[in-house]
Amino acid sequence: DTLGKAEDSCTRIKNLLDEMLEIYRSDTGQIPMEFSEIHPAPWLTSLLGQYHLRAATAGVEFQVAVPESLPVFRGDHLKLDRALVNLVDNAFKFTPRGGAVRVEAGVEFGSGVEAGLRFLRLSVIDTGRGIPAGDLPFIFDPFRQTERSDASKGVGLGLAIVQRLVAAHRGQIRAQSQVGFGSNFSLLLPC
Repeated sequence: DTLGKAEDSCTRIKNLLDEMLEIYRSDTGQIPMEFSEIHPAPWLTSLLGQYHLRAATAGVEFQVAVPESLPVFRGDHLKLDRALVNLVDNAFKFTPRGGAVRVEAGVEFGSGVEAGLRFLRLSVIDTGRGIPAGDLPFIFDPFRQTERSDASKGVGLGLAIVQRLVAAHRGQIRAQSQVGFGSNFSLLLPC
């Protein structure tokens, strides 16, 4: 039992150090990227398939809406896996039994200075507790957590890493949330 706890502690420390290194690399522009063509529908279907069992165990409804006709885009497969898994994991973490988590994909067209550009939009929507409006501007800051009770769920690096991985793809992340109703995180990746 003690050995198991020690192994768990070592794993958590290693993960924390890896995340801190990822933040450092992103802040210094040193994230190693390996771009290739990604076909969104098969990629998302494969990546999100693992969550159906988790949803059943957690008593959370899990929905995936991914059209087959999404455009191919270029990206680092492993980095985008990490970004999306982080968002879906967070949605499950903060959504109570009886709630729902939904992942949607679609195409969004730019406006204003982005007029004429096309983006793949990946949205993770949950019916969790939501994020207070005063905290929303700071959620992508490293080590930021909205509540002290969240300290047992992580150290506040996940969203900071997601933002940096998306920026390394010349993309954007948007967050909308309302306390008591849930959150919607959308990644916009150029295609």
